[in-house]
Amino acid sequence: MNEKDKIYGTLITDFANAKTTDEASLKYLENISRVFNLSPQFTETEKRNFTTMEAWETRLNKLETRICHTIMEEKKYKLYLNYYFRHLASVLIGCDVEKKTLLLSHYNQELDFDNLDENGHPTTPVVLTDSYEIPIEDIAKRLDEKRELDLEPEKITDLYDDIDKFIKVNITLGKIKKRVSANRYLEIKELGPEYEQSIDTHQRIESIQIVLRRLLDDIVNEVDVSESPAFKGIMERYSKINALAMAVTSKEDIVKNPFPQLESLLTTDGDVDSFEYYDVKFYNEPISYCVVMFLGKLENNEFTKNPENISHLKKCKNCFDFFISIKNDKRTKYCRKCSPKNKMTKKERNEYMKDYRPKRKKVLGRRKREALIKQYMESGDTMEQAESRISS
Repeated sequence: MNEKDKIYGTLITDFANAKTTDEASLKYLENISRVFNLSPQFTETEKRNFTTMEAWETRLNKLETRICHTIMEEKKYKLYLNYYFRHLASVLIGCDVEKKTLLLSHYNQELDFDNLDENGHPTTPVVLTDSYEIPIEDIAKRLDEKRELDLEPEKITDLYDDIDKFIKVNITLGKIKKRVSANRYLEIKELGPEYEQSIDTHQRIESIQIVLRRLLDDIVNEVDVSESPAFKGIMERYSKINALAMAVTSKEDIVKNPFPQLESLLTTDGDVDSFEYYDVKFYNEPISYCVVMFLGKLENNEFTKNPENISHLKKCKNCFDFFISIKNDKRTKYCRKCSPKNKMTKKERNEYMKDYRPKRKKVLGRRKREALIKQYMESGDTMEQAESRISS
């Protein structure tokens, strides 16, 4: 295995092994610079731009974090419910728990409900007219009067389920926001969109980790992954980024450096269509490229495995981390840290063992969670449904 392939393998295994999304992203920034010969300025800039969950812990205490999450929940259910209330030419403002009513406001023009602000309201400039209340028990009847809706029983059930959740969230928010000052609550609310964006990024990183670990597990266990959805997705993303490289370089340049313009394409202040697309481009596409380059090669739309590289990919029997073994030896069972033959000093070994047990416990918990997700998804659940079942 050559040195370049080792770097590809290191990026993949470091990302899969990371115990937190903070660690996954920061290590990834170091490794992607080595893989694609990016400048030190790129790495430092992206590290500054990436907001770690640890950093959020210094900006928001536990109560303030809970308030932030509750505001996000309220926004989510407003978004769901406004999908229905647009048929009444109205937007949801709030609720009165004691009177068991929802407060709505009419608007006098067509709105774009695909673009909502942090409060779940359409971003289209709009003049809200009179506000009014609807008894919760009358909402389905009012909506049903709109013939184009033709609400089915299950839709009505979903509607009232979302209303119930919206009210519960409002009750919770009303209680906990009293525990901070009015000014601090407004500051927390202003931080909401930034915090939500960070949470979204960290969740996407975790999702990529789950898929990547599952793929590496199958490869280590000699399962044919060529027809798996995960590998097909990786091949599709590899094809996109490789086609981009072919378009912006000459044939000679490709040999020296596949992505001379990658740095400008990956920068966070680049021209990106959406935050979601940015995450996909920044993490998924380069990782997919490294997976394909490490496992084999793609020529004429046909993938050919590299048995030598694959044989160097191992999973530690002790800590369950993936690693690239130095020697192509089937007897290799442990990573460098866990190997009885490691060269750590007594002091280094003691420091390592101090953190070993809690980390191992966390890894085992993570593996159990992933196994449950896989089990639920094989039964027909989506990933979101499977994660929801585990969390409940």
